[in-house]
Amino acid sequence: MPKTNDGSFDCLAFKAEVQDAIYEETKALSRDEFRAYFRKRAATGPFAHLWSAISTRRRSDLTKAGA
Repeated sequence: MPKTNDGSFDCLAFKAEVQDAIYEETKALSRDEFRAYFRKRAATGPFAHLWSAISTRRRSDLTKAGA
């Protein structure tokens, strides 16, 4: 992880590194593959529990609206 001269974490440098890595992983994907990539990352990443809760709540809201 990027550090500054005083040893602290450099958030902007880290953000740029992550964006570059994602770009390299996704630059050749089709639109559908690109969507699937992010859905999979959201469902399996460190915040997957939040993604699951949001998805479940959204499905529940849609079911209630259609009933």
